[in-house]
Amino acid sequence: MSKLLKKSEYPQYEEKMVTAHTDEELDYLYSLADAERRFLLDFGLNSGFRDGELSHAEYTDLVGNMLEVKRKPHLCWKPKKHHCRKVTVSQKFADAFRARGKKSETSLVCPNEAGKPNQHLLRDLQALTPNDKPFHTELHKLRKTWATRLAHAGMSLDVLQKRLGHKNLSTTQKYLADVDLSSKEHTDVVEKATYAPKPKAVKKTGTNDD
Repeated sequence: MSKLLKKSEYPQYEEKMVTAHTDEELDYLYSLADAERRFLLDFGLNSGFRDGELSHAEYTDLVGNMLEVKRKPHLCWKPKKHHCRKVTVSQKFADAFRARGKKSETSLVCPNEAGKPNQHLLRDLQALTPNDKPFHTELHKLRKTWATRLAHAGMSLDVLQKRLGHKNLSTTQKYLADVDLSSKEHTDVVEKATYAPKPKAVKKTGTNDD
């Protein structure tokens, strides 16, 4: 059976633009969050994990201050496409992560009441910003905020690509297309990385008039 439409004739869909949280928005979210939601905010803002990566994370995934995204056959789950990777987290979050794990009765970081991966993390997070609020939050927005803050701090796009789990650098460039890299922090990095020539006077040993 032949296809009715050519690939070039497929309907085009406009992707929803996700923006990063401002510091003021994050302060607002933390002021409303209970201990569990605060940890979820910390987790998203320190790892940049996708929804499924958060819900299937286990305490054994942390080695040192490195969180690993890997296949979980025992949970019947695997990362999106080929996106197995390791992500460095802050020492403060790593310490909090381990302390939480010592008190947990399950290997899962975000279990539901049945001890299974919590598939409703997005709903739990969105409860902080109902529709009547001036902005909303979601797990993907925390991921975008994490990447944006790293970009502002001077992390290169190729490193961010690996941390985000993007197959192509062009995806990372598109993902961060709206990021303002003119901040003082970023310009300071540029200034430090700029080569400043310091030529030395070289004494000529002779001339050739031919």
